[in-house]
Amino acid sequence: MKAPLLLLAAFVGCQASTTPVVTHSVDWLVDHGQFVEAVRTAARDMEAHPGDVKIQRQHRLATIAWHLDQARTLTLGGQDDEALRQVQFALELEPDNHVVLSWDLKTRSKLGSEWLDVAQALHSADDLSGAHEAYVKALGFRPDFVEAEAGLIQVQRQITYRDELGEDYYDQGVRAVSNWQLDAAHSRFVASVKYRPGDPRPMRRVSEVERDIAARHARIAGQLEEAGKHAAARNDFRVALLLDPTNETAQQGMQRARVEAQADEFLLNGKMATLRGEFREARQILLEGQKVSVARPNMFDQALAEIQEAQVKQAYEKAISLEHDFRYQAAIAKFGQVLAVEDYYEDSRARMETLKDYVSDAAALYKQVLAAEEDAEALQLLRQIEVFWPEYQDIRKRIQVLEEASADSDA
Repeated sequence: MKAPLLLLAAFVGCQASTTPVVTHSVDWLVDHGQFVEAVRTAARDMEAHPGDVKIQRQHRLATIAWHLDQARTLTLGGQDDEALRQVQFALELEPDNHVVLSWDLKTRSKLGSEWLDVAQALHSADDLSGAHEAYVKALGFRPDFVEAEAGLIQVQRQITYRDELGEDYYDQGVRAVSNWQLDAAHSRFVASVKYRPGDPRPMRRVSEVERDIAARHARIAGQLEEAGKHAAARNDFRVALLLDPTNETAQQGMQRARVEAQADEFLLNGKMATLRGEFREARQILLEGQKVSVARPNMFDQALAEIQEAQVKQAYEKAISLEHDFRYQAAIAKFGQVLAVEDYYEDSRARMETLKDYVSDAAALYKQVLAAEEDAEALQLLRQIEVFWPEYQDIRKRIQVLEEASADSDA
């Protein structure tokens, strides 16, 4: 610890060459807080009176006062470690000095309390290793710190318990692996890593089990892919790659499944558009999906064919509705559209022929109505038309007129 004294002496020497000599005593200077000047004066006195024990003591006390003043400034600035260092310099100059001993105890107590706060915060955060280190540092400054000692004992017990618990989880994981219970083994090894972070064995086991689980997911994904469930296969391939990014089977399968899952979305959207009767949009979607799919382009051919079937069905149902609404000419045209696509679709041909007969018969009978000389004859012909085509031209009005005329004549 002589270096600080030499540095201080050098500092004092430099100052002495530029500053006039003062007449105040060393004791006066120390009492008035002029510690640098006190050391400087004491150093000059030592040079003038070498070997004087009293002057040497004054120089030592002035130097101690200067170190304690430095310690005070550092403490106020929150630099307690440096403050303790200055106190230690002073303590080496005079180990039995009660003022220096008081400063040493006070500084160490402050540092011990600060490290206790750090330890307790780390302990609360479950950082047992960090808490253990902080408790040890707190006790290093204050060996009699009861709270720090109690915290250290508790954290040591927890570390021991967790170390034993980690070993137990590790053993459980090993047994689970031997029984091919991979998921259970993985959870046990992960727990072991948590409780024994410095042990490389559970970490190595976690990696091994994750590779095995990844291989299992890759096999499941392959089965789903063969079953045509590409979205589900994509998910399992993704899990496999999360666990083992080096799994080549999962890498290749992920590429295939991603493409085919996208194609499945096109297929689903196309079929939904078909069900909604949006045939043009459905065809565009399916043709685009057919370009995407690599493994199953023929699957879209069937969906495209289903659009035509849906269109025919829609046209047939529309023709039936027109028929029920007595719009026979329009119904005949719609049935004609159906039969243009399929020669024999349901009963389209029979219905169309029947409607054509209705149109022909109605026209022939109506012509006779116009040529009839008697109202009774005309009414009879109109009623024949009414049986199969009640909304044909103006037959309702003609029937009403003839019935009213007949009623008046009877009256």
